[in-house]
Amino acid sequence: MISRWVTIVILPLVLAACVSAFEMRDARAGGLGRTVLLSRPTAANLVNGPSDGLALGTWEVEAGYHRRFEMADLDYLFVAGAYRRRSVTMALGASQFGKTDLYAEQLLKGSIAYHHRRVTIGGSLSAMQLQIGNGYGGLRAATVGLGGALTSHGLKVVLAADNLAKARFVNNGTPAEPIFTLLTEYVGHRAFSLTGRIRWEDLQKPQFGLGQMIQLSGGRRD
Repeated sequence: MISRWVTIVILPLVLAACVSAFEMRDARAGGLGRTVLLSRPTAANLVNGPSDGLALGTWEVEAGYHRRFEMADLDYLFVAGAYRRRSVTMALGASQFGKTDLYAEQLLKGSIAYHHRRVTIGGSLSAMQLQIGNGYGGLRAATVGLGGALTSHGLKVVLAADNLAKARFVNNGTPAEPIFTLLTEYVGHRAFSLTGRIRWEDLQKPQFGLGQMIQLSGGRRD
């Protein structure tokens, strides 16, 4: 009975917002106001947008699990990996929100980026499947994204555009507008970083985020 009410009440709201969810969520974002540490990106960060923070010849693997409001129906889990070979960084991630017997969003996203000195350009391909329980079946959509990054001394800037294909899960539905994200990081000289984030799309209020990372232990910064 509870699952039926969750489907009736929550499902329409989720369907209206899911086209904005072609994004891998990483475990670090919650502590940084949804900003990104561009100098040391996680694998999920590299799936979402270009960055030169991954060292040559190294791998980055990340996995996470989060339960919202102590409800199993809102569980979120993901796994992502990235590898840099010379001037190219490749990343791939998969995630699922919810449960397939009620409602679930399943995302598969890959990206590739090319680095040349202080400039990075890249693109992404995303595919999402909505699994709707109680005999409703499923819906699918795909989209693409582009992005660029610039490093100048201690300042790092990334501008990414996602959902450029204006994905929609229903043929006669209204397509979602592209989503633009501006990420910044100022790398200080005393083991700290200041991060910022602006995200906007048509007909929506912009979202702002600020974060700070302080390295308390000794050691070399990347």
